Amino acid sequence: MAKLAKNIVDFCGTVAPYSYVFAIVTALVVGIMLAVPSEKLHDKAKSYGGWAIIGTASVSYTHLTLPTT
Repeated sequence: MAKLAKNIVDFCGTVAPYSYVFAIVTALVVGIMLAVPSEKLHDKAKSYGGWAIIGTASVSYTHLTLPTT
């Protein structure tokens, strides 16, 4: 179990510098999806946007709060 936790912390430490870029790209893609006049794209954009914010926040928070060993 400790090895799994270490792998998660290492992964978050590796991708944390890129999480902000991911958030910006996601915001652009979701914005484009909302600009296109399609109800199907609007529904997908609404569902993906929230998960992207939650994912970015959790990776950033994990990287900032957990010590790397």
